Amino acid sequence: MLRFDARNAELPSIGAIRGRAWQPRRRRPRTLLSTRRGEKWVAGFQFALAVLVGAAALAIPGLLVAWTLRLRGLWLAAAAPVASFALVGLTSMGASWADVPWSIWSLLVATAVAVALAWGLRLLLRIPHVAPPRSGWRWASSVAIASGVVLMTLRTIRVIPGPDLFAQSFDNAFHLAAARFIVETGTASPWDVSALMRPAGDLFFYPSAWHALVALVAELSAVPITIASNAVLTVLVCAVWPIGAVLLARTIFGAQTPLLIAAGVLSAGFATYPFMLIASMGTYPLVASIALLPVAIAAAVELGGLGSQLTARRAAAVVLAAAAPALGAVHPSALVMLAVLTVPLAIIVTVRGIRQRPDRLRLIMLAAVLYVVLVVVAMLILRTQVVQPDSLRSSAAQALGEVALSSYGARQIPIVVAALTIVGIVVALMRRRTADWVSIGLWATVAAIYVATVAGDEFVRLIAGGPWYVDPNRIAAFTPVVGFPVAALGAAACWKWLRAWVRPRSRRRQLLSTVTLSVAAVAFAAAVIQSSSVRDVDTSLRAVFTPTDNVFTSLVGVGPNERELMETIPQTVSADEVIANNPRDGSGFIYPLTGRHLLTPYMLTDLDTDREVFYAGIADASPTDPACEVAQRLNIRWVVEFHPHQLLSGDTRFDEIKNIADSPNVELAKKVGDSALYRITGCGFGDE
Repeated sequence: MLRFDARNAELPSIGAIRGRAWQPRRRRPRTLLSTRRGEKWVAGFQFALAVLVGAAALAIPGLLVAWTLRLRGLWLAAAAPVASFALVGLTSMGASWADVPWSIWSLLVATAVAVALAWGLRLLLRIPHVAPPRSGWRWASSVAIASGVVLMTLRTIRVIPGPDLFAQSFDNAFHLAAARFIVETGTASPWDVSALMRPAGDLFFYPSAWHALVALVAELSAVPITIASNAVLTVLVCAVWPIGAVLLARTIFGAQTPLLIAAGVLSAGFATYPFMLIASMGTYPLVASIALLPVAIAAAVELGGLGSQLTARRAAAVVLAAAAPALGAVHPSALVMLAVLTVPLAIIVTVRGIRQRPDRLRLIMLAAVLYVVLVVVAMLILRTQVVQPDSLRSSAAQALGEVALSSYGARQIPIVVAALTIVGIVVALMRRRTADWVSIGLWATVAAIYVATVAGDEFVRLIAGGPWYVDPNRIAAFTPVVGFPVAALGAAACWKWLRAWVRPRSRRRQLLSTVTLSVAAVAFAAAVIQSSSVRDVDTSLRAVFTPTDNVFTSLVGVGPNERELMETIPQTVSADEVIANNPRDGSGFIYPLTGRHLLTPYMLTDLDTDREVFYAGIADASPTDPACEVAQRLNIRWVVEFHPHQLLSGDTRFDEIKNIADSPNVELAKKVGDSALYRITGCGFGDE
């Protein structure tokens, strides 16, 4: 059982965590000081290097496994990150159990084992070779992916002012700290990482694949944790997400050039993903898991025989199987959503099976009912015990209006996306092909969960939204996964109508037609990423990334004053000393950015008896009081107080250190603006 030794600034080693004596030698990651002001070009170089390393880490292991499974073309490119994340998640657990440090070497060994297993599966399942589509289809897919990559890159540049900055959102303090914990201890196990929230023990499963990957990138490229985090995010949203989006659209509808290009463009045109969750909560792992979800859905569509059959169904089954540990290791709620989204696919397969084999009606119906019951039971079992406080609530009429106009989360109406979605639904209902029912079924499923969570009574909300913290915003983040196929169908229909309208009847009209269609395509792309809802989310996230003390534009303010104070901490605080803090004022970022150990690294960290005694009594304690005894035993030598604005107020556990400046037990060591670092001189420390 892991227990922090607060007298040692180096966090516990794998040996300590697993109850053994050996200590791996780990290189400490670079701190915030690696990129001082005026050296933005250094940060830019570090970021570029980290992006390359992150892309390689997400591509190479998965490419080797996917190639062995005879995946080719777009399927090869899209399935590689899923396989890589599955390897990262499984290796992080296996390495910890085997007392092996998490590193590139453990990942390479796991990759070699996975390739061997993939080879065995290929022979056992007799996975056939599926020839890539003709060059024209490949051209369409390439243009579609390039469109999504360029547009998402433009949005990313718009929201992240500098590569060394970080999102000032409360969950990000934990995610950065977890990545640093992994680099320093060499363990990336989901149970060991939870020690940041349970320092006294009683560890639990906390998905750590995101943090393991960020830690690996930080270590390989020798960059600060913040730059590594931004680099991995960039690779996921600017490459993995558009590739998966194009794959899902092509799997459902086939290789239709206008539709594929529209899917690529639309992947960058939703407000609810990828940046909304980071701006509001900093839930990076959920963003990462959603980026993998289109590939898993595409595999489920192919496995059910509902797709365009661009890969072998047996290979699709293996991809779907690999998606389970990948999603579970990154964020299990995405795995639950995948299970839920297979329900409409199962219904379509059931209806088709009954039509083809009416003599097996009872057997097919029984299988379908059992599958739906199994998914519902999984939703109930995997329902979180925590409910998002102050989650969005509205009336049923408003919720239905948000669904109809694609304005989930009570945001402004994205006119282009909403119009194309409506057109796509109408076209699908008129054509009523299998692909149309697949797209409508996926879209309607997420829409129904959103309406039930935002507008249902308490029982319905807990059942429908339980796996997602009963938080409509988290559910809204999944809507682009099922929204862009329908919208792309509408865009393809509009393109077909436009081409018919400007059909050239002479050479002069041909030039006019080409110019008109080109202008329409550029205007479509620009309108998608410049919609009011997208700009609102991007503006909010840019404000969260920008250092500021303005409580109206930051969530957990780490402004210029706090940054300046943190830059002095590595020189002021010794490596074996501990800083007491209130994590709700933004001081939780001190550990991931400076490497100095905090008494309470995260706002949801449980306070054991020692911590409760210290916080309650240090202000007025005498050397013989319990609070001083705790300070001596845990070597708590400092108290930090960031700006007094309680941005995340409501927690009374830290009230006693709000006015620590008036305590006779401390003296001011450094103050910048309203933020200050105090040295504990009482409790017998002043005599040393």
